[in-house]
Amino acid sequence: SRRNNLIDIIKNAINLFKDTDNIQLNIHFDPDHDHMVMVDQKQLLRVFNNLIQNSIEAIGKEQDGIIDIRVKAEGDEFLVYVIDNGPGIPADQAEKIFSPSFTTKTSGMGLGLAMARSIIINSGGEITFESEKGNGAVFLIRLPRA
Repeated sequence: SRRNNLIDIIKNAINLFKDTDNIQLNIHFDPDHDHMVMVDQKQLLRVFNNLIQNSIEAIGKEQDGIIDIRVKAEGDEFLVYVIDNGPGIPADQAEKIFSPSFTTKTSGMGLGLAMARSIIINSGGEITFESEKGNGAVFLIRLPRA
C-alpha cells in the first residue's frame, strides 16, 4: 500500500455509477484537508464500488435513490459515511451482514461485504453500519490518516 488520496478513489467509484438513471450520487468533504491514506488503491476502490453497487441494488428501480458519501477528518483518522435512502437492512440480518456467506437474494445486499471488511481491516481501519428497516442504510468506514 502507498499514499493515496481518499477523495480521488471515492470519485473514481462514483464515476462508474454516475449514469445510473434513478440514482443521485453525492460526495461531501472538506477541501482544506489533504485526505491522504495508506491503502492499496485498487482494493479500496473495490470497497467503494461494492458499497455503491449494494446501495443501488437495495434502492431498486422503482424510486429515486440518493447515495451520499461524506468524508470527515477526526483526530488521526478519516470517517467515511456511505448513506442511502433504500429500504434498509432488517435487524435479523444485520449481525450477519459481514459474514462471507451472507446475501439477501432479493436485493443482493451484502454481496462482497466480507471482502470489503477484510480490505478495510488490512488497511488498519474498520467498517460498521447502522440501518433501520424502511430507513436506508449507513456504512461507516474509519481509515487512519497517512
